Amino acid sequence: MERDLTPEQLARCTFVPAEVVLALIEQNHFGDRWPSSGLITIEYMLSRGVGRVHLHGFDFFKEIDGKIHYMEDNCKANHHASQEERCCMDLCRAGRVGFLVR
Repeated sequence: MERDLTPEQLARCTFVPAEVVLALIEQNHFGDRWPSSGLITIEYMLSRGVGRVHLHGFDFFKEIDGKIHYMEDNCKANHHASQEERCCMDLCRAGRVGFLVR
């Protein structure tokens, strides 16, 4: 994908190394499930030394009126919602993550 981007686009992009994602999967026992882009981003920011990550809009794939992702679909893809919630709550208890509105 990187080779298809212009230098201007590359300057505005950050690619999370696969090693970060694979470690997240292994350390949190996701098995054959893939972490959401939100959890991957949290892990990447923390691995880069950001002191604390502030979250908004994380509902861990809970359905509201039969919808998830703030969209019309109800597909939870290949995410492990309970593991994602546990990971975020562990990070909250450790003071590394906080919710703007809870």
